[in-house]
Amino acid sequence: MASSQQPNPQLMLKSMPASLEKLKIYYLNKQEVTLRTDCQAIIRFYNKANSNKSSRVRLIKFADAVIGTDVKINIEHIVEKHNTLADSLSRLVNLCFAECTREMKQIATTTLYSVEEVLCQTPIFIGWYNNCYHPVPVVFSHGKGSAIWDPEGKKYLDFLAAYSAVNQGHCHPKIMKALIEQAQTLTLSSRAFYNDKFPVFAEYLTKLFGYDMVLPMNTGAEGVETAIKLARKWGYEKKGIPKDQAIVVSCCGCFHGRTMGAISMSCDNDATRGFWPLLPGQLKVDFGDEAALKKLFEEKGEHIAGFLFEPIQGEAGILGKALGGGVIPVSAVLADKDVMLCIQPGEHGSTFGGNPLASAVAIASLQVVQDEKLAQRSAEMGEELRRLLTKTQQQFPDIVMEIRGKGLFNAVELYSKSLFPATAYDLCIKLKDRGILAKPTHNATIRLTPPLSIRSAEMGEELRRLLTKTQQQFPDIVMEIRGKGLFNAVELYSKSLFPATAYDLCIKLKDRGILAKPTHNATIRLTPPLSISLDEIREGAKAFHDVLEHDLPKLVKEKPKPTAPQAQNPCDRCGRDFYHPVPVVFSHGKGSAIWDPEGKKYLDFLAAYSAVNQGHCHPKIMKALIEQAQTLTLSSRAFYNDKFPVFAEYVTKLFGYDMVLPMNTGAEGVETAIKLARKWGYEKKGIPKDQAIVVSCCGCFHGRTMGAISMSCDNDATRGFWPLLPGQLKVDFGDEAALKKLFEEKGEHIAGFLFEPIQGEAGVKIPPDGYLKAVRELCSKHNILMIADEIQSGIARSGRMLACDWEGVRPDVIILGKALGGGVIPVSAVLADKDVMLCIQPGEHGSTFGGNPLASAVAIASLQVVQDEKLAQRSAEMGEELRRLLTKTQQQFPDIVMEIRGKGLFNAVELYSKSLFPATAYDLCIKLKDRGILAKPTHNATIRLTPPLSIRYDFIIKNPNEHWVNYGPKPGMHFV
Repeated sequence: MASSQQPNPQLMLKSMPASLEKLKIYYLNKQEVTLRTDCQAIIRFYNKANSNKSSRVRLIKFADAVIGTDVKINIEHIVEKHNTLADSLSRLVNLCFAECTREMKQIATTTLYSVEEVLCQTPIFIGWYNNCYHPVPVVFSHGKGSAIWDPEGKKYLDFLAAYSAVNQGHCHPKIMKALIEQAQTLTLSSRAFYNDKFPVFAEYLTKLFGYDMVLPMNTGAEGVETAIKLARKWGYEKKGIPKDQAIVVSCCGCFHGRTMGAISMSCDNDATRGFWPLLPGQLKVDFGDEAALKKLFEEKGEHIAGFLFEPIQGEAGILGKALGGGVIPVSAVLADKDVMLCIQPGEHGSTFGGNPLASAVAIASLQVVQDEKLAQRSAEMGEELRRLLTKTQQQFPDIVMEIRGKGLFNAVELYSKSLFPATAYDLCIKLKDRGILAKPTHNATIRLTPPLSIRSAEMGEELRRLLTKTQQQFPDIVMEIRGKGLFNAVELYSKSLFPATAYDLCIKLKDRGILAKPTHNATIRLTPPLSISLDEIREGAKAFHDVLEHDLPKLVKEKPKPTAPQAQNPCDRCGRDFYHPVPVVFSHGKGSAIWDPEGKKYLDFLAAYSAVNQGHCHPKIMKALIEQAQTLTLSSRAFYNDKFPVFAEYVTKLFGYDMVLPMNTGAEGVETAIKLARKWGYEKKGIPKDQAIVVSCCGCFHGRTMGAISMSCDNDATRGFWPLLPGQLKVDFGDEAALKKLFEEKGEHIAGFLFEPIQGEAGVKIPPDGYLKAVRELCSKHNILMIADEIQSGIARSGRMLACDWEGVRPDVIILGKALGGGVIPVSAVLADKDVMLCIQPGEHGSTFGGNPLASAVAIASLQVVQDEKLAQRSAEMGEELRRLLTKTQQQFPDIVMEIRGKGLFNAVELYSKSLFPATAYDLCIKLKDRGILAKPTHNATIRLTPPLSIRYDFIIKNPNEHWVNYGPKPGMHFV
């Protein structure tokens, strides 16, 4: 382009090269003023490049960098010393940004795309799912160590490691061994009971890190939410902060997750835009600014409960990830007793937190880190990576702004203007073409965080050495190489990259086989697996009858009235428990049965709060788990995998929605739905900023995150965690008139109505007939999203695939969880049509583990079992029989049993508290346990009964004592 030319901006846009992210934003938002401004910048860049001889010289020098004599000699020298590193080092040298950026320069001057063509080549939202990550366009099918392969067999080096979740390497054999062995014995019992693996994990973890106690959760975001709640509770109880005034301070640039509590700690507009209002009780300070922190503490210290920070800002990374070894999401909050014991039983928790499968995997993951000295390896390799990247920076100082990092946690920051119109994403594409996987964070920074197990101990050191050499060769491009161990980054000068970006380099890395990304308490609940048999239903009903007839009178006479708090259970020494578990420990399970370490058999009438609907260790689900675990468990949503699209198509077609957004836990699904409703309300309904309201029902239970508990009226769920999330209103469950009145008064500001079709934690409360239809009509009339939380009630638990199916209504959004993972790993999903789902754009939401190949394979198998074994039909039939039997018991004990209620195998027995006193429903559950039946109260006088649907018919109608000795396994037996 000649310097005198001034083309029309629209024509310039049509012919400009592939700055994919910018073009997408332009196309979607039609910001013509910005278009004109940026097109003029492009023109100026081309004019300067064509008229400036030194710029051309730098480009030529950049292009020839990695094939220079010095580099070749260096490789030969290294190979002589370390033969085992030859292949990896050669590849690293060939990809070290320089050639990638050269190729992007060539694309910028020779390849022309229209906006439409670019969008066609950039799959932002593909098929059945909303992808919030702008993934590098490559699909993976299997991985091993630091390498990962696409379905065609092309090998890539993973320089992202699923945002540090795969620190131990893909499918590490020791972690796989622990996973498979535990999966064949017991995967989940819930924290309602004890299991034999979590105490081992709790003791191991607390001793390793030097804290008194651990509170187990699942995802990192849940861990952060737990820490925020813990800090607030401590602030009120120990520091004496007045109610509603506790403050948690965080740092600008932080990334702590995607829940409402986590994003409220962030200064990132992309993370918070459209999800207002945020959680109050938080303040921000610049990261690393000691003076600012000191000043803030001096001014506000009496109200500050905690300072939440990342020692190294990876997103600007969140801790927890690698605790699950890249297999399943495991997180943990560690603290000493004076802090941890501020949270009491019933105030916090998680269905999957501390489950035996996660505990076994976490132990193995930590042992690998210790046995293989991965911390030392990360330090050595990271130093070498940054040294090599620094050399590249020195050679390209106008492109690479900075290289920074610790260990193998590094980043290369580039000058955006030098890259424009290309981006760091484009560079990652080029890296991909060269077999290196990386991913940008923001537009001009590429994060380099390979698995810590990559090659030998010298590999990391060698990597940073080579990158530093590249930086020295290209100081005007590579600004900085930083990191520790295997936590590294290469920062580039954006101006020097222009018109390419760090994303473009990542694309090139992907093409070369390397993955990287540029860098942000009166009710007993009965919820067995849906595979329970009719015989087992009857056995459970008989046991309940016997407890009332034989055990309750003794309890009333013999149990002393409470005088002082009970001593802490020895099993809780290291692990903080919020469930007041029934005192029994489990080691293995099969179908609807579960055994303690001594070999005594129990019938599970809780099914981990409906997470084990298909039965414990179902062979088809175990087969899917083991097969997938041996190929690829996690690649993160920064790249595509070959299992998630299959799951996405399956689940959307099964439930009849356009799209799915995958998460992990039910609480994360609820947080996603709240954010989705708010975003839709602002963008589609036109609600003014900060005024979007989500309505929920009193008696609900949607999880334990700050956003979820803000939807609740339960004081036990919210006490001590104030202030709660604004933008929410409550209405009584099942009260059509109250809902109608609220919608008429506030409807213009209401974005969504979040409800459970059947309230589980409230004691299996069922709304009046016609209520769901009325909700549908009111939501449609007032243009409000109908959001059904089917986490407990869905997937055949109520006798229908969805509880909403009982009234034939179709919500706008449904949330699935628990049984979606087959009682094996936490899997959740939010389903909606495109007009709703597409309100959330790439970069605004997501999850490291959401949609991972292992979870996808398990979820497909779990849904197939429900369909193939007709568990919804079985649930309806067997639930009817269970209630018939329980009603007979109620008729015999009308002064004790108040009500029997339920749908399918989602049932509850509500008792008269006064008739029980001084005993409680919990005491009855202890007696049921002694008779081999597992149940758990919800509140003080209600027992929930939700067995697996695989329970056997003969277990109900016969005396269980005649069968448990015969059918009970020997200690140590494994079941497939």
